[in-house]
Amino acid sequence: MLVLLSKDLRKNVCLKCSVDWYKVIGSWQVNLMAEGFYTGIKNQFVASPVEKEVDGIKQRTIINNKDGKAQVYGATFEGKIAYRRLFEMQAGLTLQRSLYASPKVIVGADESNGQKEVSTSRYERTPNVYGYLTGRNSPNKSNYHSMFLQLIQVKCLYLMKRMVMLM
Repeated sequence: MLVLLSKDLRKNVCLKCSVDWYKVIGSWQVNLMAEGFYTGIKNQFVASPVEKEVDGIKQRTIINNKDGKAQVYGATFEGKIAYRRLFEMQAGLTLQRSLYASPKVIVGADESNGQKEVSTSRYERTPNVYGYLTGRNSPNKSNYHSMFLQLIQVKCLYLMKRMVMLM
């Protein structure tokens, strides 16, 4: 499937503000950063309901949903500490929310089998908490060790639990 962007897509404006603090304490370097962000989406992007086929390849176009309003907001925090050139550790954490202005129907109601409508106002598959941790050790100029750990909040949405219970 080939996904194309419509030429009529409109951009949304986002706001972002961050503060950085650096400090050297003897042989140690410390850096702290905090950032807040907000995006108000007036015409969110959606895949068009019409699918075309050109030369045997299915195509779908990304368009603006005139009724699709949403917002994404949150904060990011990062910290870094280093000792000379021997040791360095950095961590970051993002707390965010992605919400539709009105609930999105995931599964429609079906009276023939008793299926109730399932909807959500949260973006699906979007974690509210995620972060990272990195570290580096350089005992000498020609040798160093590094590690990376990515932390993502993985939780079953209440919505998914409801879908399973309704089956």
